[in-house]
Amino acid sequence: MTRRQIREAVIRLVYMSDFRAEDALSEALELTLAKSGLPEDEEDSEQKIRSKDRREIEEKVLSVIEKKDELDLLIAEKTEGWKPSRIPKVELSIIRVAAYEVLFENLDKGIAINEAVEIAKKYGD
Repeated sequence: MTRRQIREAVIRLVYMSDFRAEDALSEALELTLAKSGLPEDEEDSEQKIRSKDRREIEEKVLSVIEKKDELDLLIAEKTEGWKPSRIPKVELSIIRVAAYEVLFENLDKGIAINEAVEIAKKYGD
């Protein structure tokens, strides 16, 4: 998977987490990963790469959700007149993931912003 495909999968799952109970999130995670065609076993090198992508998606989704309140506070501080509750859920999920990548993964701000904008063009209003 490309970096963008991984990022889009993470955003979809973060988005879903706003509408699902915590116990149903693991089911959504499995369905999304199964739909993406990522295999479960690691028998050959191609499988290992895909399994690595799968683990990365799972870890990032859980980390973003764990830090959702902290990210929302930061978003609220930086957006004038826009509380996270007013921001459409798709766009909010994109912003959360981009902010997470900058703050906790040390991704370059320019890259995170560019990726967020490109994904927002595809999924947002």
